[in-house]
Amino acid sequence: MNKILIVDHEPTTVAIYTKIISPLGYELKVAQTAEQGIEIAIQEKPDLIIIDWKPPGMDGIRVAKIIKEQIKDRFVYILMSTDQEGQEATIDSIDYVDDYMKKTAIPQVLQAKIKKGFRAIQAYENQNSLYQEAYNELKRVCDKRYQLLLEKEFLIDQLNKERENLETKIHERVDEISEKNKLLSEKNHEFLKELEIAARLQHNLLPQNSPITDRYHVSSRYIPTAYIGGDFYDFLHMRENKLGVLLGDVSGHGISAAFITSMIKTIVTNSRKHLAYPQSFFTNLNHNLFGRIYYHFVTASYAVFDLENPSFVFSSAGHPPSFLYSKGKNEIIDLSAKGTILGAIDDITFGEREIKLHSGDRLLFFTDGLLEVFDPNRDIFGIDRLRKAYKETCKMDGDKVFDYLIDTVKAYSGKDEFEDDVALVQVEVN
Repeated sequence: MNKILIVDHEPTTVAIYTKIISPLGYELKVAQTAEQGIEIAIQEKPDLIIIDWKPPGMDGIRVAKIIKEQIKDRFVYILMSTDQEGQEATIDSIDYVDDYMKKTAIPQVLQAKIKKGFRAIQAYENQNSLYQEAYNELKRVCDKRYQLLLEKEFLIDQLNKERENLETKIHERVDEISEKNKLLSEKNHEFLKELEIAARLQHNLLPQNSPITDRYHVSSRYIPTAYIGGDFYDFLHMRENKLGVLLGDVSGHGISAAFITSMIKTIVTNSRKHLAYPQSFFTNLNHNLFGRIYYHFVTASYAVFDLENPSFVFSSAGHPPSFLYSKGKNEIIDLSAKGTILGAIDDITFGEREIKLHSGDRLLFFTDGLLEVFDPNRDIFGIDRLRKAYKETCKMDGDKVFDYLIDTVKAYSGKDEFEDDVALVQVEVN
């Protein structure tokens, strides 16, 4: 319940105020002297105080000043009452008094003044509550910001420590990697030397010179894309006045592919009885490769030329078609025969074809490195473009034929190097 303190020494005035205020439902306290008023105000903490202009002991303005100064934790509304003319202006200019009235004021005026006072108290409390909420929020934000600053400083400190630790580890790791790179460089240098030796050894497995016969002019070209590759060719001389031309491609590159070409060379050397018969030759070669080359496979073409009568017997093992240029018809025929890749399946049958030749006819054997070349739009060069280019070489000599084909393919791709090994063999009937 709200409290009202009346500081007045006149019983009649107190009785009148009590009669007017009681119906409003406030708790009333009365002090007859200034000192009593100050004491009750401090102890009871009333919400509104009606002070006589001059209660016994000191003037009302000083009483108001003392009460305001003593009660600082809350707002106390002070209503000054006077019965003398001309005091309103004086009261109106005093900071410690909130309002004033004449003692002779009618009851409605007193009630209105009291209600006005409590509205002011409520407004003050509302405003103070808002201020307190704002202060609390500001304090919360400041505390949070301070906490964040502390956390930030802690994180920065931790990050600096981590950075220093990381820098130390990086330096240690860099030194370690540098040492390993040095060792790897030395090993790589040794490995490259070994590859160079392997490349020379593999190159020695290829024919160093093309065979010279009265009936045929033979030429060849080999372009590896790495130190050692999987493309190979060989010229096989037989007592029966026959010449075998073998050209093939081992899947993949590198040491394993080169090792398989060496295996093939050994198998062919030990299979003299099959050399004159392409079908039997591939059957024997496939049987010896099956189960020994693991994930690799081999494609090949093999032709046996008669050195007396211009003709040849031809067989293929999953290899791209070879080209036969017929001078008399001025056309190119694709040569292929039934057969699948070598080393993948045992006990398979290979086809065989016998073809008559005439003076000026040419045969071109090649690996797929010449076909599987792409232009900037990823269109493949392919068999049709190679066939067309080969026909344009019908009046060129052997090496010029190879130069023209290689330059044509490189111009198509826009590159100076091939992405796969390339092997070429041409046999021309004299």
